Order: sequence, then structure tokens, then C-alpha cells
Amino acid sequence: MTLNGFGNETVVGSYIPIDAIRRRKEQLKREIQEIREKVAQCEVEMSIIQSHNNINHQQKSSLIVSSAKNISSPRIHEKDKFHESKISDPSRSNIDQKLESFRTRFHGHSLTTEPKHATKTSITEPLKPMRYVCHFNVTVSLKKSRLLSRQHGNIKQLLIGKRQFNENPKEGIRWLVENNFFPNTPEHMAAFLFNETGLSKRAIGDYLGEKDDSHVEVLKHYAHMFDFFSTDIVEALRRYLYTFLLPGEAQKIDRIMEAFAQRYYECNPDIYANAEVCFILSFAIIMLNTSLHNKSARLGGLLTYEKFVNSLNEAISRQNMPDSNLIKNIYDSIKNNELKFPDDDIDLSDVSARMKEGDSTIIKEGWLWKQGGRVRQWKRRWFVITDGCLFYYESRTEVDNPRGIIPLVDVGVREIDDDRTKQFCFELFPLAGEKVKTTKPTSGETGKATEGHHTVYRMSASSEDERKDWIRALRIGSQNALPKQRSS
Repeated sequence: MTLNGFGNETVVGSYIPIDAIRRRKEQLKREIQEIREKVAQCEVEMSIIQSHNNINHQQKSSLIVSSAKNISSPRIHEKDKFHESKISDPSRSNIDQKLESFRTRFHGHSLTTEPKHATKTSITEPLKPMRYVCHFNVTVSLKKSRLLSRQHGNIKQLLIGKRQFNENPKEGIRWLVENNFFPNTPEHMAAFLFNETGLSKRAIGDYLGEKDDSHVEVLKHYAHMFDFFSTDIVEALRRYLYTFLLPGEAQKIDRIMEAFAQRYYECNPDIYANAEVCFILSFAIIMLNTSLHNKSARLGGLLTYEKFVNSLNEAISRQNMPDSNLIKNIYDSIKNNELKFPDDDIDLSDVSARMKEGDSTIIKEGWLWKQGGRVRQWKRRWFVITDGCLFYYESRTEVDNPRGIIPLVDVGVREIDDDRTKQFCFELFPLAGEKVKTTKPTSGETGKATEGHHTVYRMSASSEDERKDWIRALRIGSQNALPKQRSS
């Protein structure tokens, strides 16, 4: 039964080759796939429009509510006067000096600064209040577009883009946009940084802290990814600072903390007087955490509760001073539970994926003897240096199952000549901390490097020339690992 020339089902006597039917079937499959891609793209565009419509609706509602408040009460809300008060208030210069002392005490003298003539872009212009329900569509759309790219077989391309971001955040984002992983909008860039796994937290912090207007817009939307409604400021700060690593430059930290303060005040306008109070308080919390939990960084002794209150009194005016119970709760929270910052771990799951896909550049591979951490027993293992990591396996054929992965970040390598059990030895040792970070994929912690049992990783080569080659290759591999700090 086939179709005749008039579109009716009739029996056609002529023979139709099976190959022709198969080609037509494949053509129809391609057309259906193209239609699905267009539908997915329309869903992305519709979700963005819907998100903006929700924001505009909330903006109109907030304007109506704020107008009613202004009519019923002579009190002017200080949220929208955050920057205007800096110009109109004659006592503003005194507050700026106190705030600058807070920043100086926190940043120290070792941080680099931007030129004095550089214009600092304000990020405290409030975005419309937004809960997860408003920007959730954008997040979903990003995930849909990422899944769509993977349907095209672009997993390798995504891994390449994330690796470029980890090495150079600006170039990585540009590359991902050009390859259509997400649209060139601040909303989608922020959603990518917030949702995507395998990104360097140091690179995220560097990117968010940049002073360009485009980066500032991304930072605003990134801060809006957090729901701080009815959350105390310490808990909000813990959640915020654990998603990236604070950069080293004072101006970058200022911009990142201002975005947090503005977002927190938008979510909780009835707790603190204005966003500037939240900004000063957030810096004070970090200073308090450093004083209570970092003995080597204490200047002038332990910061007691009385000293903490006095420092706040110097920076915040009396009428804007938070309630004493709030301050006491903040102090006790930090005292009892340290504010912890994330480590910039390499996402080893991505490294393993590149190894399996054959998308890695191998610097050196070969057999070595490795000494155990707890039991000092020598075992022969197959080692591979790639992507800033040292992999080792039981055999050279088990690429899917490494026995261990050692990120070559904050580690050094040196020759060892005093080992009586093996010749031509060398070892990896930690440059920061007491033990070498590693991961055991078989234990289920593939994606994150943790502190292992080795104070050093000692290995033995087959000859002196091999030892020199491995040491040279490890030093080259460590240069391909994520650097400690990048220039802005």
C-alpha cells in the first residue's frame, strides 16, 4: 500500500526500492529533529519573556505599595536613597571615612588596588525583588539548552568551554556564548555560573568581581539567584560566600559584598535600616570570623563582643544601628560556628570524563612504583599526567577506573636519595596544608579532591633519566593546573 500521485492510498504496481524508503525515513527523522529544536528554542525565548513580564508586574505592584506607604507615613524609605544620601547628607564624609577604615582593616596592605582614576561602577541600584519562582524559568531554559547541545553530541565542546572558563573566565564565557550554549544575556550568564558544575570557584569569583558594566549586571543577577527572605544575615552570608571564592583585590570584594548587601536588604527591608548597614555589617562579620578563628591574622588581640559593638558604633549612625539582640546573635553565631570559605577544588569528574572521551593532552605516562600512605608498601602502578592532575591505575588498560587522582595544585616535586628500599625516588609534597589532596574515585568522591592520608606521595622510577623526565613532566603539569590568583 503506497501513495499515488494524487495522495490517495492505492496499490502501485511499480517496484519501490527499500533503500529509497530508508532514505525517506531518515529525511523525516531529520525534519522532526529540526522541528523539535525550533520548539525548544521557542520555549527558551518564551521563558525569558515570561520572566521579564513577571518582573515588570512585581515592579508595578511594588510601586503601588510604596506609594501607599509614602501617603500613609511621612517616613521615607531609605532603600532607594542609598546613593543619594552620599551626596545630600553633609555628615556623609564622616561615615565614608569610618567605612573605609573597615575596608582597610579587612583587606590589609598586601592586596592590589585599581588606579585611583578608575571609575567605580555602582551596583547598588536595586533590582526588582525576585523569588525563585520568577527566575526559575530562566534556569530551566538554560538546562534545556544544555541538554539540547548534548543531544547534538557536544559534551566535549561543553567540557572544553568549562575548561577555558576555569583558565580564563572572560574568554571562557565568550567561547560558550559563541558556541550557543546559552544566550548573551546577564540572566543566562548568571544562571550558568550558579547552576553549572565543574567550574572553578576562584574563576567564578574573579568574573563576578570585574568592574565592567556587563560583569556588574551579571553580578546583580547572580545575587538575585539567592532567596534570602526571612533568613538571618549570617546564614545568608554563609550560603552566598560558599558558591565562589572571594578574589584578592579590595575593589572586587567591595562590588561582590555590595551586591550581597543590596540583595539581602531587598529580601528583608524591615530588619535593617538600609543596604549600607547590611554592607558594613557583612564586612564586620568577616572581620569577626577572622579574629575568632584565625590566630595568625589577629591584630590587636581577640575581638570581644564589646569591641565588636564599638566597631559597629563607629561605622553606623545611632538611628540606623541594628537591634542589640541581633548583634549578640551575630557574634554568638560566628563564635560557635566558623564562617568557612570554599576550597578551589578541580572538578575531577570532568577530568575523568575527558580522559574517557580521549579529549585530554597527555604530558607523560608510564609505570612507576608508588609507596602507600598508611602501610608503607610499594605497589607498581600506571601513571598518567594530564589536565593538571596525576592519575594512577592498576593497569594501563583501565582508563575508566583510576585508583587515585592527585590535583597538581599547591604541590611541589623533589628528588629523594635517602630511601633504602627503592632507587631513583622522587615525591610530591604539599605547598599548602599538611597533606596532599587527592581523591579515590572508587569511594564515590569522584568530583571533589579531599585531604588524603599522604603527607607526601613517594614514587620510584626505573632509572635516573626516567626520574628526571617524570619530575620535569610533573612541573609542566602543575603549570596547567588552576593558578592561585589571576590578574584582573
